[in-house]
Amino acid sequence: MLLKKSPSNPIQAASMGINKTEDQAISGWERLRFLYEQPSMERDLSRRIINMAFLTGFFFGGVATSAQARETFERSNIGQRFLSASDVLKRQADYAIVRFAKSGFPMGFKCALVSGSIVYADFLKIFHCG
Repeated sequence: MLLKKSPSNPIQAASMGINKTEDQAISGWERLRFLYEQPSMERDLSRRIINMAFLTGFFFGGVATSAQARETFERSNIGQRFLSASDVLKRQADYAIVRFAKSGFPMGFKCALVSGSIVYADFLKIFHCG
């Protein structure tokens, strides 16, 4: 009969799902370091959450300024003459896309940063509360 040998390293014990005692308490930074050292399901899940948070933040950050972009374009180009009506639409669309990206990237980065720092409380928690 083969018995499973319990790991001596507390990080390995946590990765195997073994309940840890207070003697084997793992600090949050060790957990975070372990998250990126070995392939794990938690790392893949964290990456997906961060990607979706970035895309969601990018979208909502860009949409929030799209109406402002139209007003700003009209205000800043009041006296300017354009070649045709299609030229106006092209420049307005270009301006809206640039403003969408300019406001979307910072918002997406902030959302990814916040959601990436909040990790699963049982195994991937960086800071212990209480």
